[in-house]
Amino acid sequence: MKPKRVVLVGCGGIGSWLIDPLLCFLQSEKFDGPVNLWDGDHYEDGNAVRQMFPPGSTNANKAEAQLERCRDLYPGIGLFAYDEYVLKRSISRVMDEDDVVISGVDNHPCRMLLANQAEELRNVVLLTAGNELQDGNVHLTLVADGLHMTTPLLDRHPEIITSKEGDRTHGCQNLIARGVTQLLVTNHAAA
Repeated sequence: MKPKRVVLVGCGGIGSWLIDPLLCFLQSEKFDGPVNLWDGDHYEDGNAVRQMFPPGSTNANKAEAQLERCRDLYPGIGLFAYDEYVLKRSISRVMDEDDVVISGVDNHPCRMLLANQAEELRNVVLLTAGNELQDGNVHLTLVADGLHMTTPLLDRHPEIITSKEGDRTHGCQNLIARGVTQLLVTNHAAA
């Protein structure tokens, strides 16, 4: 499947480390479709210990800051930034037929939206990366011509269905306030 678009959802702990190798690869392959960056969150000083973001980007939207940083580095790539969280009302704009979607989000409700949308499509690739303090994992969802070639994410990780962990109504700051943190090394490993 030749992707129509490549979408990176989440430009923080995982996405900020993944964006350069991803764009370098796409540019070397002469990918001519759009690359969409989605994130409704903003960089904060405390993110600097585990996320890669441009100097002076504190309080800037993560997707927009990465677009500004990468535009001149990868001139052959059509980059677009969306200062939005992925919600039920926006999921069809985030993921559609023939897309390759990479998720580096920090919350289960968004993971569930992406997984459910992938199950509705006939041709899609969804890579979902996630991590906690000392470990992480990556899951591949591949749907080709309506055939589910891999185990669905929600079958492999049923805890996503019921968990509200990281719900955007509270944001990841809620997790940090409870002492739930991540390490730079696990962000790198997941990326």
